Amino acid sequence: MIVTIRIHCHLCRVVALASLCMLSGCLEEEVVSLEIKRPEEPLYRSDWEKFERIVNDLPEPKLRELPSFFPPLPNWQLARTLPVNELAAEERRRIEAAWDTKQQHLDLSSLHQLSRLLRREQLTEDQFHGLIFTIGTAMRRANVVDEGLFQRNRERGNRVAQQLEHDHRLFASLSLEDQYRILDDAIWLHRIERSRRFLEIPESNIKFVQRHAKWLKEVMPAEFLLDPFADLGIPLDELGVPFVEGGPSGSDEQLEWNTSDAIVGY
Repeated sequence: MIVTIRIHCHLCRVVALASLCMLSGCLEEEVVSLEIKRPEEPLYRSDWEKFERIVNDLPEPKLRELPSFFPPLPNWQLARTLPVNELAAEERRRIEAAWDTKQQHLDLSSLHQLSRLLRREQLTEDQFHGLIFTIGTAMRRANVVDEGLFQRNRERGNRVAQQLEHDHRLFASLSLEDQYRILDDAIWLHRIERSRRFLEIPESNIKFVQRHAKWLKEVMPAEFLLDPFADLGIPLDELGVPFVEGGPSGSDEQLEWNTSDAIVGY
C-alpha cells in the first residue's frame, strides 16, 4: 500500500511539472504549418486575416501588377511534327500544372517588403502565393455570368477532347485551315478544366470574397475580376469567318479572305 501511494505521488509530480512547463513555454515550440492552400479548400478566418494584413502593408500597386496565374492559350508552332493527340496531352499537363499551387512558381520579387511581412505572419512565399490564387479564383467564381455555361462547356468540351485524343495526324502536315481549327479546339481543354475547377470552389470562399469585393478590386490583379471564361474567347464557329465582301454587286464570287485576319488559337 505504501509503495502504491508513493507511485501515485510520483505520477502527480510528473503531471504537475508537465503542466507548469506547458504554461511557462518550456515545451517544444509549435511547428509552423507548411501547407499550401488550394482553390478547392475552404478559407479560414485566420487565412484571410493574414492575407489582409500583408496586402494592406504592401506598397502600391499592391498585387495589381502580378503576371497572369493562368496558362496562355494554345499557340503551338505550326511546324510541330508531333501528332495532334500528343500535343493535346501536352496541353492538358500544362493546364493541370497551372492549377496546382504546389507546382506554380510565380515570381513575387516585384512585391517590395514582402519577405519581412511573410516572416511576421509566419508564412512562406509559396503559402502566400497559394492564398492569392485561392482567393483570386473564388473572385472569378463569384463573377459567373451564366451558370449553365459550366455544364455546356463540359458536354461540348468532352466531345472535342475525344476527337483530339483520337487524332493521330502530324500537326505540321495539316493545312493552315486545319491547324487553326485544331488550335481553336484545343482551347476546349482549358474550358473543360476551368469548368471542373471552378465548380469545386467552396461556397464559403465565394461568400468571403463577396463580402470584401470592394477592397479586393483595389488590390488584386485585374484577371480575377473577370468571368471564369471571359479570357478564353469565343469558339470560331460562333465568331464566323473573316471574309470581306468586295464590289457593289454582293456576289459570293467576289468574297476575299485574308490570312492575316485569321484568328489563330483564339
